[in-house]
Amino acid sequence: MLFVNRRYEMKPNLILSLELAVVLLLLNIVSHLFGLYFIKDYMSYELSGESFLLSSLFVLLFSFFQCFFFSKYLKGLIPSLILAILFLLIVCLDGSGYGPEFVFTVVSVFSKPIYLLSFLIDKIASDDLRVIVWNVTYSFGFGLYLFALYCLVKRIIFPRFGSFAKK
Repeated sequence: MLFVNRRYEMKPNLILSLELAVVLLLLNIVSHLFGLYFIKDYMSYELSGESFLLSSLFVLLFSFFQCFFFSKYLKGLIPSLILAILFLLIVCLDGSGYGPEFVFTVVSVFSKPIYLLSFLIDKIASDDLRVIVWNVTYSFGFGLYLFALYCLVKRIIFPRFGSFAKK
């Protein structure tokens, strides 16, 4: 009996996870197409053709992890906040110089909308200000982006399209 009840509890989390993955993937696809058609240097900085497949895998794993282990609103902030703080620490405290490159690569593969922001950040004239904005956007902004999408899916999309999970 306990197993049956547990199974019904997991079904809404699975649907929420799939909805979050679909939203993240759609944003990546739209941003990628926007970059291809409207940004001149987009493909010169694009990591590789396989990055889109890798991005999809990251999106699926992260959405599964966030929706199954952190299902409440404030608990949904935990993975995003952990990533934001971890990336901010990697960027700020790395003595080797590879920390910002690692964060840039991971975020660029995972999130094409944040990657598109880098083209706007490159337009900032002051080098110091550009580095600060880049660090905050790629570390803390990425975590806020993930949390905002989680809240959007949980609050707006899931109640409308996840209703069949309750049946």
